[in-house]
Amino acid sequence: YLIAITCYTSYRSQNDLCSKVDIVMNDNSNIKFVTAEDINMEIGNDDNCFLSKSVSEINTHELEKRLNSIDKIESANCVFYNNSRLRVEVTPLIPVARIFDGSNSYYINKDGKKMGANVRYHVDVPIISGNFGASYNASSMLNVLNYIQSDSVWNSLISGINVANNHDIIISPMIKGHVINFGDTSLIENKFERIKTFYKEVMPIKGWNY
Repeated sequence: YLIAITCYTSYRSQNDLCSKVDIVMNDNSNIKFVTAEDINMEIGNDDNCFLSKSVSEINTHELEKRLNSIDKIESANCVFYNNSRLRVEVTPLIPVARIFDGSNSYYINKDGKKMGANVRYHVDVPIISGNFGASYNASSMLNVLNYIQSDSVWNSLISGINVANNHDIIISPMIKGHVINFGDTSLIENKFERIKTFYKEVMPIKGWNY
C-alpha cells in the first residue's frame, strides 16, 4: 500500500501546475551583484510563465546546469517541494574589484576568479587598471586592495590603482596633482604607514608642491 500510494502521489504531483517559484539568494553582502530578479530572468521565468507549466515540464537539472554555467554564480540548487513550489537557491560570487586589462574589462572575487562585466551586472567596486601578463596578474593586487579596504582613511582617500608592472604599482589618491609609486606588493603595511607619516608630518610644513 505504501509503495502504491507513494507512486500514485508522485505521478499526480508531476502533473500539478507549478504553484510558486521561490528564489533564495545566499548573499549577506551589501553589493547584491546578482539579484533574485536576475535569476528569475536567467531561468526564463521573468514573466512568471512557470506558473502555467506542470512540474514535469520544468527540468530542475537543466535549470541548475544553466545557472552553474554563469561565471557570476558560485553554486545553484533547484528542487520541487511536495506542494509543487519550486525552490531555486543561489550563492553568487562577490566581486571585490573591477579590472581594466588593456581592452578587456572584468571583475574578480576575493580568490581572484574572473567574472565577465556587462551592462546587466554592474557594481561600484575599486578599479585596478594595467596590462597584466603571465608574470603578474590582477589577483596579485588583492593583498594591497584588502589592506586599503581595511583602513577607513585609505579606503576614503584612494581612488584607483594602476599597475605598470609587478615592481611599479601606481596608487592614485583623491588629492589631485600627485600619484604614489608604491613599488611591489612587499611590506604593504610598512609602506602605507610611511605614506601616512609623510602626509601628516611633512606635507603641512613643506607644502603640497614639495
